[in-house]
Amino acid sequence: MATEKQLRRINSIADFWKEKTPLWGLAHCPSWVQADSPAPRQRECACWEIEDTYGKWTDLGSLGRDTSSCLICEVYRRYGKGQDIELK
Repeated sequence: MATEKQLRRINSIADFWKEKTPLWGLAHCPSWVQADSPAPRQRECACWEIEDTYGKWTDLGSLGRDTSSCLICEVYRRYGKGQDIELK
């Protein structure tokens, strides 16, 4: 059985966006982007770690894995702290 301290730690990492302004808030994404994006539904991860988010698609129809737009994104610069991007 998990201790109270362990439960607090689990709860604190379960929502990456807790006490942060998420991508869809900073970027003022329209509701149709929020509805289609996996980022609001996968709150345990940062948006730059999630495959197939709206910003990772290219005009050439890539598979939603292009993280180059993340590197210049205000949200990544604020919360990513220059860490390497690995899609989960």
